[in-house]
Amino acid sequence: MPTPDPQPIRMALVNNKWVSFNPRSVFNLPCAIPPGQAVHPQHRLEFTIKKPQTIPTGEPLCESGVANFSATVGRVERQFSKVASQQIRFPIRYPADIDTIEGSKSISRNQEALLSVKVNNISSKALGLQCRQQRLLKLNFKADTNNDQTRNACVTFYNRDGVPFSYNQGLTKSINELPAHGQDRLSGSITFLNPAQPLYTKVTLFAELELGRLDCPTDHQLTEVVQRRVFEVQLAEGYQYDPDADFLLVTNADTSLPEWNQWKTLANRLGLTFATWNSSLNNGISLFHELQSRETEGHPAVETDTAPLPATGVHADTGVTLVDHFNDKTIVFLNNDDTCLKSLPPCDLFRSANSGVRSYIVGPDEVREDLLYPEKDLAANLSGRARKTVVENYISTMRSSEDRLVKAAKKQAKKLRNKWPEKRFTVVYNYEDLPLPRNRLPIVGTYGLKKHQIGTLTSVLSPTKHMITNLSKQPDESDRSDYVLHPSNVYGLLKSLPLQKKIQLVQNNITEDREALKKAILSDLVDEHKAFRRLKWAGGIGKSELKKRLTCLQQVVDASYPEPGSKELIQEILIEFRAFSARVLREKWYRPRYRQLVKVIHKMIDSFKQKEDIDPAHWLENYQAKKQSFAGNSPMEFMASISGF
Repeated sequence: MPTPDPQPIRMALVNNKWVSFNPRSVFNLPCAIPPGQAVHPQHRLEFTIKKPQTIPTGEPLCESGVANFSATVGRVERQFSKVASQQIRFPIRYPADIDTIEGSKSISRNQEALLSVKVNNISSKALGLQCRQQRLLKLNFKADTNNDQTRNACVTFYNRDGVPFSYNQGLTKSINELPAHGQDRLSGSITFLNPAQPLYTKVTLFAELELGRLDCPTDHQLTEVVQRRVFEVQLAEGYQYDPDADFLLVTNADTSLPEWNQWKTLANRLGLTFATWNSSLNNGISLFHELQSRETEGHPAVETDTAPLPATGVHADTGVTLVDHFNDKTIVFLNNDDTCLKSLPPCDLFRSANSGVRSYIVGPDEVREDLLYPEKDLAANLSGRARKTVVENYISTMRSSEDRLVKAAKKQAKKLRNKWPEKRFTVVYNYEDLPLPRNRLPIVGTYGLKKHQIGTLTSVLSPTKHMITNLSKQPDESDRSDYVLHPSNVYGLLKSLPLQKKIQLVQNNITEDREALKKAILSDLVDEHKAFRRLKWAGGIGKSELKKRLTCLQQVVDASYPEPGSKELIQEILIEFRAFSARVLREKWYRPRYRQLVKVIHKMIDSFKQKEDIDPAHWLENYQAKKQSFAGNSPMEFMASISGF
């Protein structure tokens, strides 16, 4: 058999996601490979990087490419496995990128939103048309004309010299020379010119970076966009004090136009008015921060029971705070970005509750715990100022231990609950390990040679009527044009209103949100009732004193309801509440104090029946039906059904 001819070995690269091999650079190995040896050819294998299928939006292109080698025996088309396993990895990036856009996310009418974006040359060569190796580099600000709100909004760009440009033109900057690892910036502003533009309209802007193509680096017509950043600017309104406002709606840059319209529609439907505080427009929110004069016109400074935070910044010139404006009212937080609840100083919600402000938090994010309880270092600030009901104890013991102080705090809290069952105290402990003088006796613990004062307990009264609620909605749903508020949001707003305001809504005979209003009032009555279902009370509470303490029920039965629809709604509430109390009595009949509570409740409801001249037969029929429906449910299941939207 004749000896076979020498077979060529073909060297190439394998095409993949990023590598496009130039077939003209294929070469055959110029020499034979001796047995058991290797050769290292010096020929070049050329390839190009494929363009990404979409323009990188947000973060710049940063991928990892792989060059896979191939050595193929020409006649039999077999590859060298060791060559195929060799790889060279390399980063894939453009020579320049742009940082996050800096600017104002919310502006009011006739105000300009400042915009600025920075371009970075991350390569080792200069870029621009005036450098040695010319390559065009351009930076643009543009409006997204595919967005309906942007297209309908009348916005104008201004460059740094104040020259206006339409939203179709945008702002452009051609960078003549950007040195290696250098930086440059495009700055300007944008404003809404249409005075009839709806509030909470958002315009979507693009910052785009353009580079000349490698095959024609100086051609202005053949550039390619290598990165795009998106930025939204919202048309908002500044805060205006309204003494007739029923609640404050805290919005932010993430509040959409459909969401804003839904809250306006709900307020109009209920006959409520509200003021607005945009936390993005005002660089955050603090309930105890002093407001500017323009925000407090017509409202003098008011003393509050809680010591305010130190006033600083441009707002500190009036002595009036948001807590003053909304005392005994509600603040609704749309907690859907970092500038709303997350910008509140610690303890603000707790202190505002002690000052008579209700808070309703809407959103998917969890609420910071330091907002709901007083911090240790703020206990002294609350001392003597929070509803004038503060108990302070100094705890001393032989054994220096924080656990010992926590145990004393729990004991103190239990003692306060037994003494005032209808009130809520927060016991704040402050751990400090301080040796005591020898002549001082300890308050807690046994006598010993070495004594320590391990800290203080400060007990602060928190009014149960000034509550903090947290009811969440689904995130990322409010941008839809067909967005509607969840029924839990309607109930949450009604629940957070003062009871007197809810009674006024009943008297106004609202019909569309009747069920939510019914559950909100019923929830107040059940909350008050729950405080007196405790196992122990400190001392006896007479019937007359107990009646005075049931303030929510007293307000409901004392009010007058001239409209048939409003009277019917209150009847349903009282029938359901009486059936609930009877259901609880079935489990707690052996407690004389609870039997006394139920008797007082029934007597107060009977007085309402006599005052309103209600048909006894009709009342008894509805009561028996409601009582029968509760027969198979526990009190906890009933309470869960109240807010079960």
